[in-house]
Amino acid sequence: MHYYQFHIGDYAAHTRHLSLMEDLAYRRLLDLYYLHQKPIIAEIAARQIGMKEYGQDVLAVLIEFFVETQEGYVNLRADREILNYIKQVDGGKKGAEKRWAKPSHTPPIATTLPPPIATINQEPLTNNQDKQLLSDKSDVPDNFAQLWKAYPKKVGKSETLKAWKAMKINGEFPKILEALERQKLSKKWKEGFILDPVRWVKGKRWEDVVEVEPDFLSMLSDENTPIDCGDSWKESASGITVKGRSLGIEQQTGEPFPMFKIRVIEAEMMKSA
Repeated sequence: MHYYQFHIGDYAAHTRHLSLMEDLAYRRLLDLYYLHQKPIIAEIAARQIGMKEYGQDVLAVLIEFFVETQEGYVNLRADREILNYIKQVDGGKKGAEKRWAKPSHTPPIATTLPPPIATINQEPLTNNQDKQLLSDKSDVPDNFAQLWKAYPKKVGKSETLKAWKAMKINGEFPKILEALERQKLSKKWKEGFILDPVRWVKGKRWEDVVEVEPDFLSMLSDENTPIDCGDSWKESASGITVKGRSLGIEQQTGEPFPMFKIRVIEAEMMKSA
């Protein structure tokens, strides 16, 4: 893909905490991913995007906004948009071929342009829109209030309420809350990869099957001495926390988890060197 839609408001809402170099790295990594449509290899990513001097910033962005696989780092949202783009282009070509079908000796008289990429992001709401929708508290269902209190990401409340009302949730609400609590224990959610609540509701994502990460913290002895986590400690937030504790490293107040993870991995590498 040589172009993709970029929503400034949505991007800004999710990246305000980034430094200038991290922000630049994220933009360049997205361009690289959309252009080549394949996993990004962490070891060469900084060089590929022209930021060899800022390897730590590039790695921090990969950990926070991409998902690590055996082939490299992937971006699930970008994958969905790439797939939608391919489907739409293919569908447009087939439709045009039907409409403009001519005998084989006749040159084609029409070509198709790739359609715009559909995006799943929601436009940001203004404060006035939120206040207008939520001014009548009696119009807010009790189960939505419980859901909003339990959901860890507090953005787009009014849009989420609209989507929730349209669902007409009845007896299955306890199961929805149970599914939410389970997803909060998954690796992706613990590391900050949490859907906006409106997308979670519209997509009925409580029906997703998630794998809960192993709780390394529960493996600590009574003396609070970390046990041997094997090679799987990097795969979960609790494993990284326990490994950090064994190295004398604790997550600092206000420190993003990806940066804490980097410090732990670096310390383990220095210890093993």
